[in-house]
Amino acid sequence: MTNVHQRLIDVSEARSTSDFLRHLCAFAHDRGYGTCDAIAFVDTGTNPRAHAMVDNLPRHSDWLALDPTMGRRCPVQQHCRYRSDPILWGSRTYAASAVRDIYDAISPLGLASGVCTALQLPGERVLQVSLHSDRDLNYGSSRQIHDAHALQEFAIHALAAARHLLLPSDPFDSLPALAPIEKHMLQLVADGLSIRDVADRLNLSDRQASETLSATVSAMHCMSALDAALLARRAAIIQ
Repeated sequence: MTNVHQRLIDVSEARSTSDFLRHLCAFAHDRGYGTCDAIAFVDTGTNPRAHAMVDNLPRHSDWLALDPTMGRRCPVQQHCRYRSDPILWGSRTYAASAVRDIYDAISPLGLASGVCTALQLPGERVLQVSLHSDRDLNYGSSRQIHDAHALQEFAIHALAAARHLLLPSDPFDSLPALAPIEKHMLQLVADGLSIRDVADRLNLSDRQASETLSATVSAMHCMSALDAALLARRAAIIQ
């Protein structure tokens, strides 16, 4: 078995999706899992839109027959939408959430238990890495807990590589780092305040407020202060 440190180096140096999948599969097999996947999606709330995915799952036609809305009720998917700590899952995870029907649908396809972790990015983007077993492993066993810690360390490197390979470009990635006062001003604009109101709120002259906002708008390649504020909100820079 290759040591974990070498697996970290290998996945960090992946230069293609095929290389990335090969190293992800190698790590999964080292841990005793048969299948794995890494997926990037845009979380639109009601129906997350997949952007890219790599996996070694069997190409069963049964996958196509699954209800695409199951993710809204899936406790594992909901965990990964909002949290970055690993989740250990098995039949009891779904039973506890009263969605045993989902487990009964996916377990015959090779997903009977596993461990997943995710990274939430600006622009409602999510990267998720998962290892699966076709057996319902002892939920919460010492082995699974050890696997969760190993995956968490591996995922730091895997998700960094996946971000570049599965999400090669995005307008949010090129946004400049904003100073606290710039964020505050954009927040006030997003809340509906005029430039004069912003100036009054921050004890600035109208000219100071206007020049600062103009520089921020230009740096963000936007047409107006409102455009910049809305872009900052979509990128989760402001609320």
